[in-house]
Amino acid sequence: MNRKEKIVFLESYGKAKNKFEYLNSKLHGTASINYDQVRSTSNKSLVDRLQERDEAYESMLLAWLELDKVIKEYPLLCYKYQFLEADYKICELYNINMKRYKEVLNQQIDQLDI
Repeated sequence: MNRKEKIVFLESYGKAKNKFEYLNSKLHGTASINYDQVRSTSNKSLVDRLQERDEAYESMLLAWLELDKVIKEYPLLCYKYQFLEADYKICELYNINMKRYKEVLNQQIDQLDI
């Protein structure tokens, strides 16, 4: 795999987590309650929304497990793609500048065997 394909794989957990959080908040938000009696064929039932949220949760967990197998030896990749930390926070944590951070991050991505 080239670097771009590896990055797409690494970002899969973040995308799955965002999808789950969106569906979960949509389900629990006040906008999810139907106050009027007008029904449309495009609206999903509560069971369909619950099932969609549960499927998103399952895909999020599977993405986490796949990612954990691959990157547990690479701490920068863990912070960026598993814990979804911002780049500047990782730089502060390791006390390095952004240029050095990008160099190390690219080295670790290149060393990955996916």
